[in-house]
Amino acid sequence: MKKAAIIAPNSLPVPPIRGGGIQNGIAEIIKHYKNYKPYVFSINEPGVDNLPLFETDGFIEHHRISLNGWQEFLINLRHLSRKNYFPYVFEICKKLKDIKPDIIHVRSRPWFLPLIRKYLGGDVKIIEHNHNNYFMEMRKPQVRRYLDQMDAFAGVSKFTVNAEVLERFPDERDLDKFSLQSVPLPKIRQLKERFNIRPGDIVVTYLGRLRRSKGVDILLRSVKKLIKSEGLSNLKLMLVGSNFFGGDKKVTPFMRQLAKEASDIKDNVIFTGFIQRSEIQDIYSITDIVALPSLVLDASPNVCYEAQAMEVPIVSSKRGGIPEIVKDGETALLVNDPENVDELAEKLLYFTEHADERKAFGKRGRARIEGNFTWELAAQRTEAMYDKVLGGK
Repeated sequence: MKKAAIIAPNSLPVPPIRGGGIQNGIAEIIKHYKNYKPYVFSINEPGVDNLPLFETDGFIEHHRISLNGWQEFLINLRHLSRKNYFPYVFEICKKLKDIKPDIIHVRSRPWFLPLIRKYLGGDVKIIEHNHNNYFMEMRKPQVRRYLDQMDAFAGVSKFTVNAEVLERFPDERDLDKFSLQSVPLPKIRQLKERFNIRPGDIVVTYLGRLRRSKGVDILLRSVKKLIKSEGLSNLKLMLVGSNFFGGDKKVTPFMRQLAKEASDIKDNVIFTGFIQRSEIQDIYSITDIVALPSLVLDASPNVCYEAQAMEVPIVSSKRGGIPEIVKDGETALLVNDPENVDELAEKLLYFTEHADERKAFGKRGRARIEGNFTWELAAQRTEAMYDKVLGGK
C-alpha cells in the first residue's frame, strides 16, 4: 500500500477535540482511504490537548508535534515572518525522512512548502490543499513561487481554485452521524429543556466563531427586527461558538457588543459558548433554520454540509464557495448583501412562515449531500488526486 502524509495546520490537533473544520475533514476522510496508508501530522499543545505524540487508529498513524515555550512564542509572531513555522515543519520533516511517503498532502499552509522541499528534496510529490483564500491576499510573484514548489494545487471549492489560481494564472463529509435519526428523542427533549426552547418556538442557529466578519451582529439585528416588527415572539436565536476554536474563554469587545444588543430580547437569544464537536449534530436536531451570513469569502464552510445532511434549511450569503455547496431556492435561501439587515430578515421570515417549506428544503438538502458530498466520495476523489500526481498528471 502506498503512503500518504497529511500535514495539518499547526493550530489544532487531529482528531478535532478542540474543533476546526480542516481537522475534522482530515479525520473523517482518512477513515475511507483504500489505496493509501495515511500518516497524519498535527500539533499537540502540552497541558491542553493531552494526546499521545504517536498513536495508531486501525491503519492510520497519528504523529503529533509538541513545541516548547520558545517555539510556540515564535509561531505566535508568525505575522512577522512565516519562517517562524520552521520548528513545527522541521520536526515533521525529520519523521518524513524515515516514513518515506509516496505523496505529501499539505493542508492550507503553502508557506510549509519551501521548508519541505529544502529538507526532502525535489523528487517528493507535494499537494497544497487550500481551505482559506491565502493566495488572494498575496502578490502574484509570491503565489508563483509557492506554485513552483508544488506538484498539484487543490481547493475546497471551484471558487477557491478559480480565484486563487486559475483566474490569476491561466496557464496553470459522515452521513450516518449527521442525520435526524442519529439523535434520540430523549436527547432532543433534554436539549430543549436545557436551552429553554418551548413548544412552538422556531430556532435560528448560527454555528461558528463569534466574529464581526461572520456577520453575527447583522444576524442578531435581523432576528430582533422580526421579533419586534413582525411580532415573532416565538423566534429564538441560538449562537453556538466562542471567540476562537477549542472553547477559548476570552470575551472580546465584539462579544460584549453582541450581549448588549441582545439585552432587550434576552429571552430570545441563547449564547451556548463552545460546543464539543461530538455534540454538534445534537444542536442541529433542535434547529429549524441555520443562518450563515458570512461577510467574508468563505471557501467551504462545514456548516453548509452538516445542515443539509441534518435536513435543516439554510439562510446564507452568496459569497465564496457557498453557492457551490447549497442550491439557492432548493436547499437554501441566499442573500446578495449579507450586510443588509432587511434582506436577511426577509429570508428568515419566509422560513418562519412556511413550516412545510422548511421541511421540503431540508429533504432536498439531504438528497444533495448524499449525491455529492459524502466523506466516502471525498476520500475517493482525494486518492484519485494522489494517483494523478504520482502518474505525472
